[in-house]
Amino acid sequence: MGGVFAIGDVATYPGKLKLILQGFSEAAMAAHAIHPIVFPETALHFEYSTTKGVPGG
Repeated sequence: MGGVFAIGDVATYPGKLKLILQGFSEAAMAAHAIHPIVFPETALHFEYSTTKGVPGG
């Protein structure tokens, strides 16, 4: 159980782009991978900013 999760400058893999935006993507993927370890009995339901609509609209 568990493991090491890394994002940003410390994470390397083939095809990695050295962009700040890549770190944001890696953070989301790490959170998705970590969730079943921390909460094995709970389903993960990701919500995206586009599913909430426009604030105040």
